[in-house]
Amino acid sequence: MVIVGVRESEVESALKRGAGPGLPAGARCPSCSGELGRWGSYRRWARRGEETRRLRIARAICHACGRTHALLPSFLYARRMDLAELILGALEMAARGRGHRPAAARAGVPEATARGW
Repeated sequence: MVIVGVRESEVESALKRGAGPGLPAGARCPSCSGELGRWGSYRRWARRGEETRRLRIARAICHACGRTHALLPSFLYARRMDLAELILGALEMAARGRGHRPAAARAGVPEATARGW
């Protein structure tokens, strides 16, 4: 997996168009530092509060070692549907001793989801 930085001002437009970032120029393989090339995409869900959208995540392949990598936008976490800003806010509350229940209420997610974060 390669995490591709997305400016905060570009998150909304990426969600509206339903596509994460493409392959950045000069991107290198995290495994062997080989050159990456485009390799299709897949769809996944992204949720911000009550709004849930399908998002196309680009993939890349290393021309040297043959490994493939998802180009995950920096506003998402692997295997998590909620946006990173929401998860981080809940984690900050938990770090201050508030617990998962108030964090879940603030984020508008089930308690089990916040506990899993």
